[in-house]
Amino acid sequence: MRYFVLVLLFISCTKEHEVKYRNGVYFFEEIKIELSNLTEVDWKVGTKREKNVSKGFRFAVDLPKVDSDAQKLLAKNYGADSWLYRVIKVTRGNKQTLAHLYYSFSNMTRTSKYFTLSTYYPAAAASKRFRLFHCPAFAHRKKITGLETQDTGLREDPKLYVRPIEKVPASVTRLRFAPMVISGGASLKATYFIEYALYNSQTKQRLSSWNKSVNMIQIQDEDEISIPSCAGIKEEQIPLPESKMPTLEDLQIK
Repeated sequence: MRYFVLVLLFISCTKEHEVKYRNGVYFFEEIKIELSNLTEVDWKVGTKREKNVSKGFRFAVDLPKVDSDAQKLLAKNYGADSWLYRVIKVTRGNKQTLAHLYYSFSNMTRTSKYFTLSTYYPAAAASKRFRLFHCPAFAHRKKITGLETQDTGLREDPKLYVRPIEKVPASVTRLRFAPMVISGGASLKATYFIEYALYNSQTKQRLSSWNKSVNMIQIQDEDEISIPSCAGIKEEQIPLPESKMPTLEDLQIK
């Protein structure tokens, strides 16, 4: 009974944002996106899984709740139906967009708080099959060091103004319930943050300016790991038998 009451309290305390109107403009107040649950994703490699490198890193991204009245108003006036996210990587001052993603309001439930995003090296991002390799593809040997989050130093109450801007000139992937995997490039040593906006997924039009997450992810360095047992092996060309995808027969209890 106590557990049931705690669950109800948790659900009822989830904030739903209302749209406001002033001087002919609709806007939101106090919508903030935080990056949390940051973790390195380890990868045991080598012909006997004797070494440890990194697939990449994983983190959670907030999903702000828009109340039902605001959703109806935004849909009617602007066609807004989603949150649009873009993943930004900054390396030595150079800004790169890794991905555009959107999360439909219709997919959110009362308990939806965040989605999970994995940013992997190409050797792991390529496919689930590649992640089974004992000897990572493309001679990947890197291990992340110095993984942490830092505040971005944003003002306390960023406003999000609703207005049609531009169509997104890039591929936009729909986020669902399964964790999303994107490629971060051959080196992950960089700073990462999320930018977000309102979005019409039917027309691909952005419907607000970009706002920035309140914190960012920093990867300080990478170590190069020696894997002697993988010398000369290129599984992206000729996979090892032990790296094959499991079949239904493999999964049967014997």
